[in-house]
Amino acid sequence: MRNFWGSFLGSVIGLILAFVVFAFILIAGISSIFSDFEGDQEDVFLEVKDQTVLHLNWNQALVDRAEENPFAAFDQSNKKSTDLFFVLRTLEEASKDEKIVGLYMDMDRMPTGMANMDELLVALEKFKASGKFIMAYGETIAQKTYLAMSVADEIGLNPYGDFVMTGLGAEMMFFKGVLDKIGVEPYAIRPKGNKFKSAVEPFLYEQASDANRQQMRALLGSMWQSMGQRIAQRTQMSMPQLDSLISNLSVTQAKEALKYGFIDVLAYEDEFMDKVAAKAGWEDGFSEDAPLLAFHKYASKVQANWIADRLENPTIAIIYAGGGIVRGKGGSDEIASDDLVETIREVRKDEEVKAAVLRVNSPGGDALASEIIWRELSLLKAEKPLIISMGNLAASGGYYISCLGDSIFANPNTITGSIGVFGLLFNAQTMLNDRLGVTTDTVNIHSHANFASGARPLPEREKEVLQESVDKVYTDFRQRVADGRGLSMEFVDSIGQGRVWTGTMALELGLVDALGGLDDAIACAVRMSSLNDYTIKGYPEKEDPFEAFFENFNEEAQAKLADYGLENTLETLRIIRDAQRMEGVQMRMPYVLKIQ
Repeated sequence: MRNFWGSFLGSVIGLILAFVVFAFILIAGISSIFSDFEGDQEDVFLEVKDQTVLHLNWNQALVDRAEENPFAAFDQSNKKSTDLFFVLRTLEEASKDEKIVGLYMDMDRMPTGMANMDELLVALEKFKASGKFIMAYGETIAQKTYLAMSVADEIGLNPYGDFVMTGLGAEMMFFKGVLDKIGVEPYAIRPKGNKFKSAVEPFLYEQASDANRQQMRALLGSMWQSMGQRIAQRTQMSMPQLDSLISNLSVTQAKEALKYGFIDVLAYEDEFMDKVAAKAGWEDGFSEDAPLLAFHKYASKVQANWIADRLENPTIAIIYAGGGIVRGKGGSDEIASDDLVETIREVRKDEEVKAAVLRVNSPGGDALASEIIWRELSLLKAEKPLIISMGNLAASGGYYISCLGDSIFANPNTITGSIGVFGLLFNAQTMLNDRLGVTTDTVNIHSHANFASGARPLPEREKEVLQESVDKVYTDFRQRVADGRGLSMEFVDSIGQGRVWTGTMALELGLVDALGGLDDAIACAVRMSSLNDYTIKGYPEKEDPFEAFFENFNEEAQAKLADYGLENTLETLRIIRDAQRMEGVQMRMPYVLKIQ
């Protein structure tokens, strides 16, 4: 009876909340028909004034492809993410616009992956090389934000603001203690030698293995070379000097940042804006009438014009593949085999599409799903050039679906490789019997009818069968890489075994062809298809923003939790969720590095 009333009241409350949300969205949608149209038209036909400075002020994530938010049209604070492609296009167009003289970067944090940061920095450097200036300011400046600001001619910080420079490190979470307490025994099946395939370690150990620690130090070391050298150059100090300052926490406050040359001036924002005004040549200084133009407004104009100018041209397709790889249908944050195969087939059959760029941002996932996607990509490659552009992450299954590309581009800080597989099962017999008092019994005609049951220990014969399956998948993985990259099986095994590499390291090993971003991959696709004029089209087509909003409502709630500092809790829940959803042999990375 208690469950009945709980369910009943829950349903009633759910209906009331759904009605309120629906009413709000309906009212907002009707309003947006007018306000959004008016705003879009205003941006498209925006008149850029002389001596304009673009104001780059966003705290949204810089992602490969942003999800549409139906409320962002009339409230930019509702925008959760920004498209990398059109940020790059906007900076490119602004560098050629004679009326734009500079860029003012004003942000406290920069939520994006390190590889996307690589691409942003290249675009900012090109903008600056065109003769424009860049000024950067922050109330506080975090480490990754400073990396974006390092391109600036002058960096300002609030005198009472924080400056956080702590260097790189990785913190990994382990669940063995929890499993021991609740009576669950994990079984990890890995091919021989796959000591770096550490996705199973959180369930087996209480700390990182020596092999995992070795690969993490190498990975972070490679990333720090790229990141640290840029900072050292900006501050005009040697890498040993920089490392010493950071290791001793010598730079945590504004005055220390100024002392060691990380920033150029301590100033309040209005004081720094006077410097921007002087740099831009505004005779009346900074005021409400000064030609300071919001970056997103100029981006809207660029985006509309860029698409309109190329509508009749042949198409270069960008196929976005982001998230964990799963079988069948999936959500917007997953690479679902059925969904992606349908998209790839659409691109292959479209006669207007002359080449395809697969933008991969994935830690991998289901091995069979990865093979299904690989097959459809091989059919596409047989008819059209297929270029791979690796984003922040293209590892394990993410590398599996990449290795057959005609040409593979990775950013210096892309995390890739992880050529390896595993199987993971759990025996919950102790928890069921001793903790919960639940027992099980079976009636089998055949000895292994309840194969790999989670309610009993795993018999040796079943372990042998699972080991054979995992070994076969690893052999197939190595063969795919060897064929795609023109390498020997033995060499692939020597750099495989589940080990992850940065893009810089992968280039040296022959896993990728060149260091470069999405623009470089597109340029390669244009060359291979011998096009002079072309347009870009993203696949799959974006959903209706209101439908996407409802589908992603849970993600919006998660984003709110992240705003309250609960990222670690969310990450733990995601790890547990992913472990529950693992079916069959997996090609998956154990973690996603987050650089602050």
